[in-house]
Amino acid sequence: MTPPSKIDALFWLPLAEYTAARNALAASLKAAEKAKAVLEKQLEKVAADADAARQDARRIAVAAEEAAQAIDDAERSQAEARRTLDAP
Repeated sequence: MTPPSKIDALFWLPLAEYTAARNALAASLKAAEKAKAVLEKQLEKVAADADAARQDARRIAVAAEEAAQAIDDAERSQAEARRTLDAP
């Protein structure tokens, strides 16, 4: 047998206890929703931070590619200059 839900359990209470238990359950559900909202806001902030990190990583990757291309260009220029100097 599965345990009754919190709402189902309310209906097993004596009438004198029902209203207070119902109000307490409602308050705890509202508190849980507030806590959930706070967590969701924190997740959004983490997601924004993660997106900024991804953007930084993309910029770094582009800069690294540009630097590698500049090095290749410089090496080709140096090699061409050596050939020109070594030519008779």
